[in-house]
Amino acid sequence: MPGRIGRPRNVEQTTDLAPVEQILAEAGRLFTQQGYQATTTREIAEAVGLRQGSLYHYFQRKEDILAELLERIIGRAVELAAWIDAQDASAAAKVWTLGFLDVANYLFDALRIGVLVRLPEVQQPRFRDFWSKAHELQQSYETMLAQGRDEGTFTFDDLGVTGLLLFGIADGPAYWYDPALHDRLEVARLTARSILLTVLVDPTDLPGIVTEGLELARRAPTRSRAALEPGDPA
Repeated sequence: MPGRIGRPRNVEQTTDLAPVEQILAEAGRLFTQQGYQATTTREIAEAVGLRQGSLYHYFQRKEDILAELLERIIGRAVELAAWIDAQDASAAAKVWTLGFLDVANYLFDALRIGVLVRLPEVQQPRFRDFWSKAHELQQSYETMLAQGRDEGTFTFDDLGVTGLLLFGIADGPAYWYDPALHDRLEVARLTARSILLTVLVDPTDLPGIVTEGLELARRAPTRSRAALEPGDPA
């Protein structure tokens, strides 16, 4: 985790990002491009412009970097889901908002969480906190699904399987999203729409659901709204 600021750099800094943020960005890129095991702390340090010894000032072990990458996304998503679930809104609007803001956030951070969680190393006990929070997020979807079924808005058979399915749909863009080719917020909107159609929401109800969901998104905690750009429809 972050320590004191100002450790010596091996090369001149060319970005305004803080060292910790640079380390996370470069490590995430290397982990997804060449694998966790194949990536060395020396490579990460060189990519950031730090001496290898200075890297350990910010993160003591390589697995600590991966743990922070995972926490950056899943922690925010769990907080967001808890806030949404507590709001006075329809289940459909809650599900849409969770899908929209979750996808908008993790694509904004560009940490490729959908890819990282498939790394075999993430199955190790060191990352049990991540899996616990992932399960908590899935349960949030299930809570909203049950509410929607009670309201007569959602139609599905198995609550647990449907919750897993929606969780998987939300993770999907991490595999193919390219900021040079795709509009991030449009991807988030289409993903949220797909989630609703999966639970057989009447398509004629979608405009009203999206309107309510956008209003909910505007009131979301600042940390979750951070990925929404000025002038964005949300």
